Amino acid sequence: MLTMVWISTVGCAGAQSDDDTSPLETRNDPIAVEAGTTTSDDVESRNGAITIGESAQVGNIVNRNGAIVLQQGAQAASIETRNGALVLRGANTTGGIESRNGRVTIGAESTIGGAVETRNGNVTIERESTVDGDVETRNGSIETAEGVRIQGEVETRNGTITLSGTQVDQLVDARNGDIRLRAGTVIRGDVRLLMHEDWDGSQPPVLSIDGDSRVEGRLIVDERARVEIASGADVPDVERFASREAWERQQ
Repeated sequence: MLTMVWISTVGCAGAQSDDDTSPLETRNDPIAVEAGTTTSDDVESRNGAITIGESAQVGNIVNRNGAIVLQQGAQAASIETRNGALVLRGANTTGGIESRNGRVTIGAESTIGGAVETRNGNVTIERESTVDGDVETRNGSIETAEGVRIQGEVETRNGTITLSGTQVDQLVDARNGDIRLRAGTVIRGDVRLLMHEDWDGSQPPVLSIDGDSRVEGRLIVDERARVEIASGADVPDVERFASREAWERQQ
């Protein structure tokens, strides 16, 4: 086990041993945790990038204005960022991921031990990754690749959901964007595409399901949305509602 955590700054480098229980924190400098390091310390930065090296293990990661990158085999507890991109390159977390303004990219063969949430940014989940919770964005698209499993819900308010070769254990829900199920995707819950009563978009969203995909729950679709279901798709009949509010009134 390596006992040094390097904090790289412009023109200098510092180190901290694993018996120091203080968080690793900077306000205006990047932090680089050396490959193979094991520490329970949290890692925090206000205005600098955070990089966790290959197979390193750290506590929680918090960054307010800067990117976060976890290299292959790295592990963190939970991750929170306010303004910056987040990239996991085959890395793992024991908790969830929360981003306020920035894209989230979960690389191939990553494992997320909680929910993935972002307010303003796209979420991309690459092949053979697992999320043990919901995947949600308010203003952004969600895209997955073959072999992905999401053990919660998938939801976006303003963006497209594209699931390819993916299993979702619960609901898939969109309000103002397309839902696309591709390449043998399996949804064990409902698929819901409903706009609000006051929706005034010029281009109605589309529910598109290819012939290899399956939905085990209900298909709940706005009357104003388009539906494209290919021959061979294993899906129930489509249930149409005038709006999200109309559907809610019947629950």
